[in-house]
Amino acid sequence: MFMAQGTELTSQPQVDMERQAQTEFTTYRTCMASRLATDDPAQTYIEELGRQIERQQKAIDRAAARAAKAAATPAPAPADGGGT
Repeated sequence: MFMAQGTELTSQPQVDMERQAQTEFTTYRTCMASRLATDDPAQTYIEELGRQIERQQKAIDRAAARAAKAAATPAPAPADGGGT
């Protein structure tokens, strides 16, 4: 199951892959429910993925804001060299 999805994920942006991993870990925890070991690290992985997703989403938002600001700023007029 995971190997098949691995080939589908390689063409996706990093943040999308992390969202998919978070979904998979959440599904795993839900399915395992009471059978989870007390030291199972899945919840730690879910929390870490949440932090990474949040950081990457903020970076994407900042980049979009910079691009919008750059697009809204008029380009400086070219200096006329007074050629011949």
